[in-house]
Amino acid sequence: MAGRAERLRTVLERLGPTFIKLGQFLSRRPDLLPAPYIAQLSQLQEATPPIPFPLIRLRIEEICICSHRDGSHVTRATCLHCRRIEGVFESFDPDPVASGSLAQVHRAVYDGKPVAVKVLKPGVLDRLNADLPLLRRMQWLLGRILGIRRNMPVGEFVEEFRRRLLDEVNFEDEALNMERFRDNHAGDLRVSAPAVYWEFDRSDLLVLEFANGTSLRTWRGNSAEARQIAATIAEDFVRQVFLHNFFHADPHPGNLFIVTEGHITYLDFGYNGTTRSHDA
Repeated sequence: MAGRAERLRTVLERLGPTFIKLGQFLSRRPDLLPAPYIAQLSQLQEATPPIPFPLIRLRIEEICICSHRDGSHVTRATCLHCRRIEGVFESFDPDPVASGSLAQVHRAVYDGKPVAVKVLKPGVLDRLNADLPLLRRMQWLLGRILGIRRNMPVGEFVEEFRRRLLDEVNFEDEALNMERFRDNHAGDLRVSAPAVYWEFDRSDLLVLEFANGTSLRTWRGNSAEARQIAATIAEDFVRQVFLHNFFHADPHPGNLFIVTEGHITYLDFGYNGTTRSHDA
């Protein structure tokens, strides 16, 4: 079984971003797949090769957000199409600090502050529009090869994945989720999320407060520090689910940063969940 699981991971990697995300989505569902598959598909959480900066620049400067009324054009201070990268950011690092299957993140300086610029990779939306109908047509194959149909209707699984994936490529929704998380944790000295720079007003580009710190994936601390971090994550997740009725649904180590001793910042709010209000 381990050999088949490894081959599945390799095939999904070769098929591109939609199927990489499918593997990541499946890796969070031990209720659907046996442990060897979960172990292999969890490796898809790792970084993917970045898009060369000239192509990312074209993507960043492609869309105009200025006002167009009565034939006039009023240039906005944050319009990257009109003002270009150099006219908006004091500095912009062409080498990304992170690269996933759908987006990559660059460090920049805006208004004197370090920021993270998350950019949807070129061609991703076209690829999703081509792949998702194909995935729907081949859902019977997923049920047969992976055995998903033993635990839930395959069509229901594919539809859930489609909704989640389309939510993830809409950065306006991600920004709203991040703000909701920040509001829920206002005044919390242990858990936070980066602030959003709303003036950029794009669904394919997100500018955030830069999270200085160390990914939990690479963080190394002593046993007492590790117990403290684990307790903070567990206690806060209970609060998210049962008190806030809104929770970060993808808290893998790459999305959790240790900013200072005992303080955790959550990143990547593409996947979130809601629970029924106690008053409902």
